[in-house]
Amino acid sequence: MRKFILPGSDHFQPLTPEERRGVVGVASLFGLRMMGLYMVLPVLSTYAGGLRGSTSLLVGLSVGVYGLTQFLFQVPFGAMSDRWGRKPILTAGLLLFALGSVVCALAHTAWMLVLGRTIQGTGVVASTALAMLADLTRDHLRSRAMVTVGIALGGTFSFGLLFGPAAAARFGVPSLFWLTGVLATLAIPYLWFFVPAPLRVVHHEDVEFSHEHMAEVLRNPQLLRLDLGALNLHMSLTAIFVVMPFLLRQFLPLGHQWRVFLPLLTVGMLSMLLGARLAERPKGPQRAALLGQGLLILGVMLLALTVPASAREPGVGVTALVAGLLLFIAGFALLEPLFPALLTRSCQENNRGTAAGVFNMSQFMGAFLGGLLAGKFLDRDVEAMFWILAGTGAVWFWLALRLRNPVQKPSDA
Repeated sequence: MRKFILPGSDHFQPLTPEERRGVVGVASLFGLRMMGLYMVLPVLSTYAGGLRGSTSLLVGLSVGVYGLTQFLFQVPFGAMSDRWGRKPILTAGLLLFALGSVVCALAHTAWMLVLGRTIQGTGVVASTALAMLADLTRDHLRSRAMVTVGIALGGTFSFGLLFGPAAAARFGVPSLFWLTGVLATLAIPYLWFFVPAPLRVVHHEDVEFSHEHMAEVLRNPQLLRLDLGALNLHMSLTAIFVVMPFLLRQFLPLGHQWRVFLPLLTVGMLSMLLGARLAERPKGPQRAALLGQGLLILGVMLLALTVPASAREPGVGVTALVAGLLLFIAGFALLEPLFPALLTRSCQENNRGTAAGVFNMSQFMGAFLGGLLAGKFLDRDVEAMFWILAGTGAVWFWLALRLRNPVQKPSDA
């Protein structure tokens, strides 16, 4: 049915110049903060494996511990920004992130690398940056602003995966950490001189965490299913990012691994577009969730059937490895944007920030658990790790069978 757009709606109200500056500024801030981090992600575990004192557990922690400290500090940083202002707290977060990057760049032992990654994770800026974005935009235009930030993050992630391994092969992994620290430091003057200051700082219940809404969020079965789905999704992703660099380097030198990541990103983009189309249909969200989770499980099972017992042992073939990764990425790309969209449509406006906070913490905890899981099995039985991920994926597939399709509003009909 054709949509009728009312005058005065979001479609007829462009961003003001000040709002546009704020959206572009916050999106660029995210890009500066995350560029180096995404570039180092595809090479981090193999780099950690070569440091003095390295063990499989420390390799897993070097990737996953970042999620633990993000989980612990996300809500406190948001609360402090309400009290002391957005820019001072963002500056503190960027300084901590830059300090952690320097520690990582100077690390000569696996423990020092884990320490640096821990410090990086304490530099939480996401919750505060999104709160500032809410300060700088009108309520009915906020979704458009959030989409812009999401596009910036997606582009940064793609750039990091494609060019990180080649840059590491040419200049060394420590150079990527130095770049990460420099970019985070440059983001500070950019924040103060180019990002507009909010006229007033208020608590936005639609984007910020509130303790008083915690109970109602945790009692909502639909939101709990989405939280568990996010935890499982990021646990699987992190575990794969720990072991996959060890497997890939048996077939491709570091500087040529973009040949694998480029088709993976292409499949991911196509899958994301498919998911967006499915989610628009009346019964589409649940079907998209089941399809995405099914692809993810199939990909993990294929990896389990083809990888060696240890990630450091010779593999059986790059074709099966890439095929499993393609299925996994297709499923991941379907689910990653679908979950936040379902979350937004499954909660009340006054508890949306709290629901999003719990959801984000579930993602960070999943990343930490994925690092621990991969560290446990890296040198022992990677096949078993993939079967565990397939099992947890199957549990969430069963939960997704009970996932409700949000009721369409009249304006969406």
